[in-house]
Amino acid sequence: MEDSDNSALAKMGFPPHHIDLARQITGSSDIQVLSDWLMANSLTLNEADKGETAVEQKLLEEMKSIEERHQVGDFEKMDSQAQAKTEANLETQPEKKAAYMKCNDCGKLLSSQKAMKQHSLEFNHCNFSEVEDAVAEEEKKKATENLYARIQEMAKHREEKEQRKEIEVEKERRKMGLEMADYRRRLELEEMKQMIKQRKQQKRDDYLAKKKILDEIRMEREVQQLQKNKAAFASAPSSSSLLSSSVGKMEKASTGDDLETCTLQFRMPNGRKIVKEFKKTDTWADAKVFAQSFFQSEQLEYFTTFPTRFFNEEDMSKTLLDMNRKYEINLCANGGSCFFNEHGNVQCECATGYVGKYCQTVDICMSNSCENGGSCDYRIEEDEITFFICLCPAGFTLIFCENPLPNVCDSLPCKNGICELETLDSFHCRCESGYEGKFCENFTPCKYNFCNNGGQCIVLPDATYRCSGANYIFCSGDGTTKATSCCNMTSTGGRKAYDQLNAPGPDDKTPLMVAAERCTSDVELQFMIMLLNAGAKLEAQTEFLKGTALIIAVRHSRLQAVLALINFGCSLETAYIDGNTALYHVVMSRNNDGLD
Repeated sequence: MEDSDNSALAKMGFPPHHIDLARQITGSSDIQVLSDWLMANSLTLNEADKGETAVEQKLLEEMKSIEERHQVGDFEKMDSQAQAKTEANLETQPEKKAAYMKCNDCGKLLSSQKAMKQHSLEFNHCNFSEVEDAVAEEEKKKATENLYARIQEMAKHREEKEQRKEIEVEKERRKMGLEMADYRRRLELEEMKQMIKQRKQQKRDDYLAKKKILDEIRMEREVQQLQKNKAAFASAPSSSSLLSSSVGKMEKASTGDDLETCTLQFRMPNGRKIVKEFKKTDTWADAKVFAQSFFQSEQLEYFTTFPTRFFNEEDMSKTLLDMNRKYEINLCANGGSCFFNEHGNVQCECATGYVGKYCQTVDICMSNSCENGGSCDYRIEEDEITFFICLCPAGFTLIFCENPLPNVCDSLPCKNGICELETLDSFHCRCESGYEGKFCENFTPCKYNFCNNGGQCIVLPDATYRCSGANYIFCSGDGTTKATSCCNMTSTGGRKAYDQLNAPGPDDKTPLMVAAERCTSDVELQFMIMLLNAGAKLEAQTEFLKGTALIIAVRHSRLQAVLALINFGCSLETAYIDGNTALYHVVMSRNNDGLD
């Protein structure tokens, strides 16, 4: 019996040495008493297994002292007579069955005095009564089943606790992963900012270096022009005394048109300066007569020093105001044209590649360094470009819009169209012809009426369509009746060209056919149709009879048909084509009857 109880307790998960210890302390062989004690002292026993044997020794000593205090002490107090009487009564009484002690507080059965004492110490229960009858086998079995159920419940709670712990560990791991990803993202952002800063500085340095070179080139050109003017002045004939006229120094209080007079200063060859005030309506001939009066016998030439300009006979009839405007027009550099705005102020319209008030600055956006459809913009301060920026479309970033950002169009949401970004998280689909819906998923061929000459578009059950109406192409009732003219073509002359359409079958495999009658009377035509687009294949390579040519196209495919004319008697022209169907019209290229 003891071995079976030990094996049952071992199956419950209790170590053998713990079972032996429980038997020693409780003094009972009842499986329920032993299991209760083992579960109540599991923590103490586990600590004892780890090396804390002092706890076990202390527990044994306490139990021994309790026994001595309750049993041996009582017998010492008895006198010898009472002890002899008690022993005699015990010998005369018949042997009884093993009695059980019942705890009146919780109803638990205890097999011995030691178990009762242990129960009283552990749960602080004091009301006990003796039960004469032994516990029935059915009750033991039931108690064992209850014990198994409790152990399974405890194991279930332990598994749930371990699962919750694993979930918490996984949450912590994911949290750390997100923090690491966020840290890496912030680190990449800082590196990107540093790279942008370096590229901006590099662009700034390149711009300043380019500006310096352009300034040096401009200064060299001005020096060369000045030297050229000096050389021309030195090589002039002595009989032609040169007179310097500061026509460009017209004094204006404001823009010029609101003044009635202007002042000219003439510098004579001998260094003498002559100043005279003229009306703005006076011509250059009047000013020249005034200057010529000082040198009656010499013929003079007139020019300005900067910018250098020589006056000729064409300027004689011009007023001084017009000549001043002409002078201001010359201020626009690099091929720019000058005009007066609505306020009467001079304004330059610069040539391509130049900006600024006088078109003196090279447009750095001319090369359009912005990628992926970005537009270049710049800021001008004091007639110089201080910096530029690329205005990137949605989905791109960095200085030159070279870095694509993750967006909703990466998943290709538009089934039959092009995805166009509005923001990184929103888009709209630009659908192909015949498709509609948010994702271009609905094919609606009759939304755009492809039928000509008043034909009615009818949607078929297989999501295709046909035209109903007069006996024309795309307009015939049964698709077989020959018409005297084409729905989308006209014919002239004595012979007629007509088209013939076969209605598509229920399996959508019946080809569409176009025919031309009496294309030629002597030449037999042969054509080859090659369908090259993905999803299409060569459907026919047909020799055509005299007077009729069949051209086959495949529906529901975006076709690019290459038609090779084997015999040069006729040529081909497209009669009708859309996103799903291509039909071709056979036309006579040389015919005495004038067939079209």
